[in-house]
Amino acid sequence: KGSAGRLLRALGMYDFSRVKVQADHFTGEEFLEFQAKAQLGDAAAQSKLGFCYYKGVIVTEDLAEAVKWIRKSAEQGHPPAQRNLGDCYDNGKGVGMDPVEATKWWRKAAEQNDAAAQFNLAVRYEYGRGVQKDYVEAMNWYRKAAEQGDAVAQVRLGDGYATGQGVEKDPVQA
Repeated sequence: KGSAGRLLRALGMYDFSRVKVQADHFTGEEFLEFQAKAQLGDAAAQSKLGFCYYKGVIVTEDLAEAVKWIRKSAEQGHPPAQRNLGDCYDNGKGVGMDPVEATKWWRKAAEQNDAAAQFNLAVRYEYGRGVQKDYVEAMNWYRKAAEQGDAVAQVRLGDGYATGQGVEKDPVQA
């Protein structure tokens, strides 16, 4: 499962796996509590509620309902929801597949130091999906994610230093 998650992330497709560990432990009572908070506009609760509908945790999977709640949270500036909305657009889950819209939402989360969104944005720039290919920008975003401990971003940044792609070639940094 770990290597599959890394592969999906390397392709710029975050799979909600980081959130799943926490969400699988929701009780029905906790669900009702954050459902009530979500309806009152609590961004974190809206994000959790969207996740439950996305994964079918406690409720029946409903991608349209998931996106509705994730979007409400994302529009309030909640970084995990912004990243997850980007994921929905990237994978066409609950919305039409749209790499430009995915990039837009990942950027919002990345600018708030969400490491997974920073990694996804770096992949976008490295491969030119939803943005113009830009190795310098890719390495900048890999660096930000790497500085937060993202191991795959650390490897990609090291590769950049080894090859000189997007950064000055530096075997010591590699």
